[in-house]
Amino acid sequence: MEILHDNLGKIDLNEGILIEVDGEYGKYNTLPIDGLISLAQNFQNLIDAIVKVDLETHETLDLKNFRIELSGYYKNSSIPEFVFTKRIQTTIGDTIEQQREIVNNKVGVILNISNSGNYLLLNDIYKIPQQRTPIVSALFDFAHSCGNSPISIVDKVNGGFSKKYTIGGFKKEIKDKLITQVVDELGTKESTMAYGLVKVTKKKNKVHNHLVETFNNTQVSLSYATNKIVFKDRVYNLVDQLSCVYEKIDNYYSIKHEMLGIFGTGETEPEAIESFSEEFDYAYNRYNELNDDQLTERLKFIKMFLNHLVIAQ
Repeated sequence: MEILHDNLGKIDLNEGILIEVDGEYGKYNTLPIDGLISLAQNFQNLIDAIVKVDLETHETLDLKNFRIELSGYYKNSSIPEFVFTKRIQTTIGDTIEQQREIVNNKVGVILNISNSGNYLLLNDIYKIPQQRTPIVSALFDFAHSCGNSPISIVDKVNGGFSKKYTIGGFKKEIKDKLITQVVDELGTKESTMAYGLVKVTKKKNKVHNHLVETFNNTQVSLSYATNKIVFKDRVYNLVDQLSCVYEKIDNYYSIKHEMLGIFGTGETEPEAIESFSEEFDYAYNRYNELNDDQLTERLKFIKMFLNHLVIAQ
């Protein structure tokens, strides 16, 4: 499935975005207060979801820098204008401008998908369900901010307005399909997931798997553990094994260490390990480039932990 890119024009929330409400809500070229509030809040929620997912690997992030504010309302229209706040919270690492550019680009891609009406393309943008679900939910709410009244992103042209993106009809069944797959079965059969120990026996060209023991406790999870991280020509020998949560979801593998905030994914196990190693390499070197007074308390702890974990070369 081909992923649509933002080819309808660049979104720049630093300059502002115009959102037009049609239908019942906008038929008198006015906008009821409840519609304005719903529209603003749902658009903010969509931006927040994009920030959390698309900037999750950035070492410094402040959601306050992605607040939107009402910057204008055109008379005799149902078109409010929203813009990124000027009330900047200083962070380290990537500049706020760079972070906002990433968010602007992704907003454009998502609005382009909405304009096409083919919301299943979100599967190609966000392959991991934990990342896709908040985006899908926020986009669905934004599309229905004013009930059944359609909304559009417009540009001001020659004293009037020209539609840039139409937020296409987003049906609940499509939303549910994107969030989770539901399989209906007859009868009262119930299934639960359990972890297990499997004995693998190889004899000539045949492989036999024998289940030794299962674990139904929800606190049990698969683990990826290593005492060496290798990325390109850099090798990090560790004083102890680093244990991470290991998962396979929708044919995607993921390795994550919650405390360190390091997350790797891939279509194969080696790809997930390489992705995790790259994130570890970046975090270790980036935090050590910065002085402690440039870091939050949490990041100072992570830096200290990494430096304790890695055996000095």
